[in-house]
Amino acid sequence: MSIRIRTKNLLHNEILIKSIGTMFIQGLGQLTAFGSAILLAHYFAVAEYGQYMFGVTIATILAVIATLGADGILARSWGWSEKTGKTRNIEVFHLHNWFWRRGIVILIITFVGCFSYIYLFNLNANFIEVFAFLFALPFFIANLLQSFYIANKKVIYANLIQLFMRLIMLAIIGVFIIMRIQQTTFLVSIMFSATALYMLLLWSKISLNYGFQSLKPRGSNLSFMLLKWGNLLLSQIGIVLLKFFSSNENIAYYAVALQLGALVVFVLNAVSSNITAQVANDYKTLDHKTFQSKITDYTHIIFSLSAIGMVLLITCGYWITMLYGTNYSKAYYIFCVLMVGQVVNVLCGSVFTILNMAGHEKTTCTVFYIALSINILLGIILTPSLDAYGVAIASAVAMIFWNIVLVYVVMTKLKINPTIFRR
Repeated sequence: MSIRIRTKNLLHNEILIKSIGTMFIQGLGQLTAFGSAILLAHYFAVAEYGQYMFGVTIATILAVIATLGADGILARSWGWSEKTGKTRNIEVFHLHNWFWRRGIVILIITFVGCFSYIYLFNLNANFIEVFAFLFALPFFIANLLQSFYIANKKVIYANLIQLFMRLIMLAIIGVFIIMRIQQTTFLVSIMFSATALYMLLLWSKISLNYGFQSLKPRGSNLSFMLLKWGNLLLSQIGIVLLKFFSSNENIAYYAVALQLGALVVFVLNAVSSNITAQVANDYKTLDHKTFQSKITDYTHIIFSLSAIGMVLLITCGYWITMLYGTNYSKAYYIFCVLMVGQVVNVLCGSVFTILNMAGHEKTTCTVFYIALSINILLGIILTPSLDAYGVAIASAVAMIFWNIVLVYVVMTKLKINPTIFRR
């Protein structure tokens, strides 16, 4: 095939074009997050930055728990729906409302429990961690709205929500630094208040357009819920282990390494988010040969774009960590350990998405929790002696395990080869 024909095919590849657009918005979001993280690393002491990142990590975990696995259900509901146009979107948003109401109840109960514990038993609580923990509210709303837009194949809209929230945080940090306001707890509380107000106003606007009615999802969402929790814990459990077995300083180093790794992961996420609902629809409507061809195209896109990001980050990652300060150089080597797992992740393709959208989410869920158990066990063994390197090794091993097992499941159950290694 000539270069001209290949180029023409690429320019007409809807998933590639949408993925590049998504990557551009996500890239802006990641740059904004990096800017905020670098400024905070200079604004906080290393231990304070570790406390902030621990609070944000717990908030992230709680926000995902509160969504109850909505993203998988919403995407598959859109892909399998018999409706069209705005009626289809309204149906999916009403499903979103069902998850919203239950998630808000979970957050309220958790917040009341947290503040009751502080008031009764721990008056000397670290309020940097407390206010960072409250980010669970805007994170939860953002996660649900993003799931709705991803299900409707409007992935760029979904990422704009995250981008604007990060821009708000960056602007507030910038004001504090320019005005030389040395009030770390006050800074975190203002960031929480502003992002929560932004997300509540945005949710209200979208709800007025699609309605406040609630529609219960068909079938059980238990597997999607447990899967989402397991996936998040698999990526974030390292910070929790470091809180118990190491120091706030090592939490800070590991958090910076994760932020570097996110620049590679966002390529995989950009493609996966654009194909999620489409894979569900394709699996239902296409013959086996055509479905395999489309999966192969998706995998090639993932590999090509991710390879560029990996090479650039491994080459320039050390100098990027220096932007945080000379104390953070250790984060680059932790990042390199994490990249071993990410290489396997990219080579294996979108096994997670394929199995879930084909109706095998229970299998994916089981494998994820086995991987999570491996991660925790290795982390407990390695962290006391290796600190952040220990949790990085545990994370890489767990990621390699679940990717290889899920590839085997896809190839045996669906007779589809999701990897880059296909003629």
